Amino acid sequence: MPIIREVKEEGYLQQEEDQRRYQEDKLQFEEDKNRYAAMQRFITKLRRLPRFEVKFGKLQIIGGEFNQKMIDVLMSIDIVEKCLGKQIQHAILIAGDSDFIPAIKRAKDYGAIIHL
Repeated sequence: MPIIREVKEEGYLQQEEDQRRYQEDKLQFEEDKNRYAAMQRFITKLRRLPRFEVKFGKLQIIGGEFNQKMIDVLMSIDIVEKCLGKQIQHAILIAGDSDFIPAIKRAKDYGAIIHL
């Protein structure tokens, strides 16, 4: 009889564990859904600003983590094109790497003032 009790208890414990995981997953899903909705509202507000653009790069999974790709290149192209076309005279760039240096130099060649 003790073996049957252990099997039943283990089965019961497994059900509890499965239920707990389900609840955690459900909460995480709701949090992600709310976070996504908030981000969409923010992006919509940004797009409504005059002379403001929102562009997206690509996400890649590298080593189990998401990494943005092409953002620096897209921004560099935009800076240079907008300065070349005299659409902007000033650009404000907040970046933590040197990927933008060639674009900044070219934009300055076209007369733009770049604020870092």
